[in-house]
Amino acid sequence: MSIFAAFLAAAPLAASPQLDGAGGPNDPLTVTVNGPALDEAQGANPFADYRLDVTFSDGKAAWTVPGYFDGCGTAADDGCTGGTVWRAHFLPPHPGTWTWRIGFTQGRDVAATDNATGVRLRPDGMRGRFTVAAQSRDAVGARGTLRYTGDAYYRWSGSGAPFFKFGPDAPENTLAYSGFDATSNAKGLRKDWAPHERDFDAAAAPYLWRDGQGRGLLGMMRYLADSKLNTVSMLLFNVGGDDRNVVPQLFAVSEAEYAEMKPGEQWRTGVVHDRYDVSKLAQWRRALAYGDALGLALHLKLQETENDQFMDGGDLGRERRIYLREMIARFGAFRGVTWNLGEENTQTPDQVRAMAAYVDRIDPYDHPIVLHTFPEQKERYRPLLGAASSLNGFSLQGQKDDFADIRPDIVQWRTASDLTGRRWPIGYDEPGSAAGGAGVDPGYPDSRLPSKRDLSIPRERFRREVIWNTLTAGGDGVEAYYGYRTGCTDLNCQDHRTRAELWRDGVRGREFFETHIGARASGMRAEDGLTADPTDYVFAEAGRTYLIYTTAADRLRLSLLGFPGQYTIEWFDPTGSSGLEKGSLATIDVGTDAKLAMEVALGAPPRNIGSDWVVLLRRVN
Repeated sequence: MSIFAAFLAAAPLAASPQLDGAGGPNDPLTVTVNGPALDEAQGANPFADYRLDVTFSDGKAAWTVPGYFDGCGTAADDGCTGGTVWRAHFLPPHPGTWTWRIGFTQGRDVAATDNATGVRLRPDGMRGRFTVAAQSRDAVGARGTLRYTGDAYYRWSGSGAPFFKFGPDAPENTLAYSGFDATSNAKGLRKDWAPHERDFDAAAAPYLWRDGQGRGLLGMMRYLADSKLNTVSMLLFNVGGDDRNVVPQLFAVSEAEYAEMKPGEQWRTGVVHDRYDVSKLAQWRRALAYGDALGLALHLKLQETENDQFMDGGDLGRERRIYLREMIARFGAFRGVTWNLGEENTQTPDQVRAMAAYVDRIDPYDHPIVLHTFPEQKERYRPLLGAASSLNGFSLQGQKDDFADIRPDIVQWRTASDLTGRRWPIGYDEPGSAAGGAGVDPGYPDSRLPSKRDLSIPRERFRREVIWNTLTAGGDGVEAYYGYRTGCTDLNCQDHRTRAELWRDGVRGREFFETHIGARASGMRAEDGLTADPTDYVFAEAGRTYLIYTTAADRLRLSLLGFPGQYTIEWFDPTGSSGLEKGSLATIDVGTDAKLAMEVALGAPPRNIGSDWVVLLRRVN
């Protein structure tokens, strides 16, 4: 998203529909229309009883995207609650001449139905034409949108590259931010993101709101991008949850009264179930648009275990449909979106199927749709695999301090998914126990931590047992969870510098896979039995590519039985900064002698034979 495009939300309104931001493929554009005068809090309900759909066509296929009520059009900056403005956002997938057509309907709960049946109102039927250029504005647009293609890894639609991820899974209450309108402070957990104000970049000024609000939160996004992290995770709704301050709906009571309510009461009487805070959501969109422009993938969690039964008792009813449509209309045209149906989800399989199918219907981009479970309840995935649901990925959680569950989890569910013929990518999004996960760097001062640090996780353990373990087991990457004993937790942390060393290790592992493995990963699997040392991690496509993470390079032997030929050998230091290096052997020639092929010596690494090394073998021709 260009700086120019950031101004679109505040562009002057025209009497007829207005299209802004058309560029190249996957550059976000916005259609703005005027409807009847409405208010977020009173009178006719713009979130339930009115519906905007915009259909875009290239002449061969059509994409219909939901729109949303945007009040006066400048609510992020002035807090207005009503007006005539509606908007829809679109990511055109390829260049050429395109058309668009407005559908605008009024009717009782028309936004919560599958069909737009009701009274057609102006601007219904209005249409226009635009051109998508051959080239995207920037590298983020050229990379494309994050899509499910049936492969074991999500793909970027522009580059075709698989998505390997690394970034924070915490804090889950990222959007509980004092810079947003009407944000409560239940349990004292509201954030100001002050530690990241120093990371604010002046180029982000167009994304600020309300006379310069947002510097801390936007600075946090900038820090993640500058650290070469490529994903960030957050809840969109945690009424009655662990934090309770991420509330897209309007409050039915004062923020102070809401903060003192018990969790269930917060939902029953603390918020208006079917009306949304226009200015707050416009501000959320500014912040997330900046993350999208920086190239961050946005892992958006739609609910959590404490509140996944609040809307319609877990069913896909009126409240849930309105909520999902509102979130997808506002945030679905970000390029790296993952829709997570719920953290530690407790809905029934049928409820999950219905919710996933609805998200899939109204999000036209084949974005990732995943589900997160309690660590001991992963069998909940089994009845949802393959064609049994519209889910297309795993969001796994661990529970062991030593991370010993990661590899068996990934191997088990990679196999189960593959057997259905519809492969699901696997993200390990909460490795470790609730207390631990990703520890604070040893050198980070205790005096700057928001709570006591009484658990440390060795850096080398996280590097080997989480980062490289996940990637070499067949997972697409890691989102680091901040445990409640680490001193900067999933709820109270406001400084991602607490894990700066961990970020460097994870980025190094992810970039290795991006550069040297890439699309080959789809054909590779965990094959630890191919080396004699049971502590080695082996990721291989037999006879073609072998990746070994070893802590015992001095005794490394690899079985290449049945796959004779010449192989190149290269070494990579997971703790260093150099690229692939040569060891004592540049190549090996494997013959047909079974005894010799079962234990092929790979030579010595370039140095530090007792340290961790990654070995990459590739068959010549």
